[in-house]
Amino acid sequence: MRVDDARDSGHIGLMQRIPLAKAKSQLSALVDGAQHRGKRTIILRHGKPSAAIVPVEVALASTSRQARPLTSTQVRA
Repeated sequence: MRVDDARDSGHIGLMQRIPLAKAKSQLSALVDGAQHRGKRTIILRHGKPSAAIVPVEVALASTSRQARPLTSTQVRA
């Protein structure tokens, strides 16, 4: 199966879903797709979403929104 043959899903654009074994064998193509074409890929482990390959801009934007120190209440929880 080619990377382009993987299932697509998502409500904001199409997000490719691909099993881990296929992702391992297609990693270079997946990274190229993210870097040069903005493709987003969900990696499935045992059929369930486990990780994602996204353009670095998406990852950095997500990290900056979530990178807040924990409150003492959150630490105790």
